[in-house]
Amino acid sequence: MTDQAALRYDELEVGRVFGPFSYAICADWAQRYAEVVGAEPAVYPQALQTGHDSPPLAPPLLLDILAPLKALLLPFPEGVVHAREELELHAPVRVGDLVAIWLTVTDRYLKNDKRFVVFEQRAENERGHLLAMARKTLVWPR
Repeated sequence: MTDQAALRYDELEVGRVFGPFSYAICADWAQRYAEVVGAEPAVYPQALQTGHDSPPLAPPLLLDILAPLKALLLPFPEGVVHAREELELHAPVRVGDLVAIWLTVTDRYLKNDKRFVVFEQRAENERGHLLAMARKTLVWPR
């Protein structure tokens, strides 16, 4: 249990940046994820093969995980609801890539007496290539 207080809604100012949160795409993790979601080898043709010049592809949704939100906003407030998601994939993610995630608060608003926060989640590899952009809308508890 942490002694740190959860972020308050008024601390989530538009333009505030959190990060980076980094993680490596390992072969075992990519393979297990592909199996769990039922990814076909035709979708990720290199995922089950070896001997290629470039590292195998990994399922792109490994770039759109909630771990950065939970880690960078520690402690994550109890009662947050993930209300909406938009995702843009820009480049393939490969096994061995080191992924860095930055979160930026892009909007904050009230609707039907509920508080919403919109985060842009930017994923880049260690070479600085943009891999994915996600916009996550959360309902923030009172």
